[in-house]
Amino acid sequence: MKWEYKCAVLPAPTKTIPRGVDDPTNVDEFLNEFGADGWELVCVEFFSPGTHTQLAYMKRPLE
Repeated sequence: MKWEYKCAVLPAPTKTIPRGVDDPTNVDEFLNEFGADGWELVCVEFFSPGTHTQLAYMKRPLE
């Protein structure tokens, strides 16, 4: 099977939240939109040390 891949920046939290607590609402919506288009989340990592920017790596079968 052949795959296509996508890398996207995850949205920042919608409100100020305590450190270590996730705000999944806008991230869930973001990922569900990609999931509806057939993308599967493979990995999430911080863009650079000391930042809150996260990259989401996704894949889906190549048509």
